Amino acid sequence: MRDIIVSLLLLGLLPACYRRPFVGLCVFTWLAFMRVQDLTWGFARGIRWSYYVAILMIAGFFMGKERRGIMFDVRTILMIVLLILCGASVYLSENPDGYQIKRYLEFCKVIGICLLTTAMVTNKERLRVMVWVVALSLGFFGFKSGVWGVLTLGRAPILRGPGGMMADNNDLAMALAMVVPLLFHLGWTERRAGVGASTGADPVRALPFPLPAPKLPSPQPRPIWLSETHLTPT
Repeated sequence: MRDIIVSLLLLGLLPACYRRPFVGLCVFTWLAFMRVQDLTWGFARGIRWSYYVAILMIAGFFMGKERRGIMFDVRTILMIVLLILCGASVYLSENPDGYQIKRYLEFCKVIGICLLTTAMVTNKERLRVMVWVVALSLGFFGFKSGVWGVLTLGRAPILRGPGGMMADNNDLAMALAMVVPLLFHLGWTERRAGVGASTGADPVRALPFPLPAPKLPSPQPRPIWLSETHLTPT
């Protein structure tokens, strides 16, 4: 039953991933961080959903009207330089094996999606949507693991992560620690009633109290990380 629900949901999102590449980017991010396909036990678990979403998203990006160039600044250039250095280290190693090449190709995919993200996330609203997707996807596992730990009084350790690059429990723990600032940021800046409180209710990574909305002067000052020139107002 779970396989059918996940499959129908993702199949229904595939056309939107082509027509609206940013929707495809959100779905790809959701699959990467929440690993919803690994929450099934049947045929849906073995389907390469991220691969199909990525193909449609990239095709829609290059063939659609929203096509924009990748942002090149110090950060993106450093990512490309890091990719080249890692490739050179693999090539110049004494005994390069298939595992090294496989992991390097995975790293290339990560950098490629990051560069493509700079061309799609062009305003503050889209950036906030991406932050919500990442924070809630990882927050799901924090909440799920926290409830399980409370119900078992801490006697049932988390032996593995959801899958992918977070298959190891240490990698999952690092991801949960890294998402804490995102959850607090969303809880502090969200103005809708009840939404801000929900981001601070995770018993694993945050205290269970509502985060009050800040009283900022009008107009609100834009945070430094949102004041980049490539974020154009809508």
